[in-house]
Amino acid sequence: MSDENDLNKSIDWQVKGNGPRHHCSTPYSENVQKQLEERPTDTGVPSSRSTEEPVQNGPIGENPMSVIGYMNRAHVCKEQGQFEQAIDNYTKSIELDPQNVEAYIRRGTAYHDDGQDDMAISDYTKAIEIEPMNAEAYCWRAGAYRIKNQCQLAISDYTEALEIDPMLAEAYRQRGTLYHVMNQNDLAISDYTKAIEINPLDYMAYIKRGNVYRANGEYDLAISDYNKAIEIEPGHGLAYYVRGLCHHERGQDHLAIIDYTRTIEISHFRPAYEKRALSYCAIGFYHEAWHDVHEIEESGYQTDPALHKRLDQFEQRQERLYGSDHKDTPTCKEDVNNMSAKTQRPHLIPAAIAALMLFGALGQWPYGYYQLLRFVVCGVSIYIAFMAYQWQKIWAVWLFGFIGLLFNPLIPIHLPREVWQLIDVTCAFLFIAIASALRKPTKNKVKEVQ
Repeated sequence: MSDENDLNKSIDWQVKGNGPRHHCSTPYSENVQKQLEERPTDTGVPSSRSTEEPVQNGPIGENPMSVIGYMNRAHVCKEQGQFEQAIDNYTKSIELDPQNVEAYIRRGTAYHDDGQDDMAISDYTKAIEIEPMNAEAYCWRAGAYRIKNQCQLAISDYTEALEIDPMLAEAYRQRGTLYHVMNQNDLAISDYTKAIEINPLDYMAYIKRGNVYRANGEYDLAISDYNKAIEIEPGHGLAYYVRGLCHHERGQDHLAIIDYTRTIEISHFRPAYEKRALSYCAIGFYHEAWHDVHEIEESGYQTDPALHKRLDQFEQRQERLYGSDHKDTPTCKEDVNNMSAKTQRPHLIPAAIAALMLFGALGQWPYGYYQLLRFVVCGVSIYIAFMAYQWQKIWAVWLFGFIGLLFNPLIPIHLPREVWQLIDVTCAFLFIAIASALRKPTKNKVKEVQ
């Protein structure tokens, strides 16, 4: 789970519009941007200057006392990673205009980029004191609090920003993330849903809401959100990765492998190799799991010791079975779906036999056939109900328990032939559809390996 959290943090601060560095689309607010457009000769940064050329601390254009000039040069310095020079220029702008809210906010972002979050918070606070209705300043300060793990303060600031501007989709999403961290999942889902209502193309909001649903065990809702995120942004590996985690937790490791593979194709994300190795282990494909472990180790990373131990045990077992040279022992990567059906649905063949006999009961047979049918259907129903109980599928326990009672041969229930034919067809379809859908979960296996 730590790998997923690391990826979420990476996405939060790297995707434009997600982290505190991207709360606005331009380096200045509308009023300052307008002044820049009206005074192009007063900026001190000629349009022909390369943004990669270091900015010197010389006079600013024709007017060395220009607030806008200092602001503009500070922005160029900040873009080049010259944070100290950017801070110095923002400070000069503030000295010329102590009520310049924009300068305080921008200097705060420079402090933040320089790793001085306490100074950043101080500047955002000053901006709020000057202009209490500035939602942007609250968002920036909330982002700084979030980095310092002061979640409650961050939530308070996002709430203030939303009271000022209820259409800030980003503030809803960021506050939702904090609620999720604090295990207030209902509030998190509410905020992500509001962010999606405001911006239906916010694929990260879908991913994050899906993560909350997955944490709640609501896998169908989680997968629905992951699918929507992939539909909006098919080239982003995170949605495939977390959907793979969801499939793995549901016991659908063959689907998890497909999603982890897609993640690797897009981004070569290292944890995807390890998670794919876990899924291979869950369905018995140890050769493929070894291949993923080698990929990780050849890149200079360490794998989970428990996973390595499990694969070592498999290697020793292979040597006992095939000798020291077991390179030609079978691997079944191309048969993932078939093997998955056998290992995760051991009741599938008995269910198919019961279904065939139920369909066969529609014909004319000796009375002995129907007696045998009762024994078979009752026995298979009890077996499936027992497996469902072990897998904590209580609804299936009740369903197949009822079918077993209906067909029990000890106290037979006598009904007209037409009624029995309807029951036989209905139960046959239940065996095909519902029994086939039941899968053996691998969540315990995940915990054992991790």
